[in-house]
Order: sequence, then C-alpha cells, then structure tokens
Amino acid sequence: MVGGFQAGAKKKAELKDFDKDISMYEEVVFGSPIWNGTFTPALNSLLSILDLSNKKLSFIFYSGSGEGKKAVKRLNKEYPNAPYIFLKDPKKYPEELKKLD
Repeated sequence: MVGGFQAGAKKKAELKDFDKDISMYEEVVFGSPIWNGTFTPALNSLLSILDLSNKKLSFIFYSGSGEGKKAVKRLNKEYPNAPYIFLKDPKKYPEELKKLD
C-alpha cells in the first residue's frame, strides 16, 4: 500500500550505489512493474539520475491489469518516442510473453 501511494505521488526510492555511467550505450531498456497505475519509486529514481540524453529508450512494464493509464500518459509526455510494452500477469496469461517477440 505504501509503495503504491509513493508511486502515485511520483516519489523516488533510495537506490544502492551503482555505476551510473551509461555513455557507452546507445539504447537503454527499462523493465518495471506498474504500481498504482504508474512508475515505481525505483524507476522514478533511475530516470532522474541517469543521463538519458541522446539515448534510444524502451520500456517493458508488468501490470496485474495489463494497463497503466497514468504511466502511458507520462511516457507520452516525457518520452514521446519511446516504445513500450505492457505485460498482463504472465503467470495467468502466458500468451502475454509473445509480445516480447
């Protein structure tokens, strides 16, 4: 419940230290669950601290409902050219994994 509220409020998570230099990559693919219809606090943190300029971005989301209306709205606003896929509960709907082909 707390995480869902934080996601809806666009809060950021404290991340463990990692190499933030992604200059050698042309494309970055983010994978994340959707909480409360939007990005998780961890993804909010990554998007705010990484230098994503001149990068091709893609997103793969997992959502129990297969939708993330707030996430789609934000993607279209902040990353208008980034392709994305929503996977609906692959344990219940294994055919969803075909979207990754």
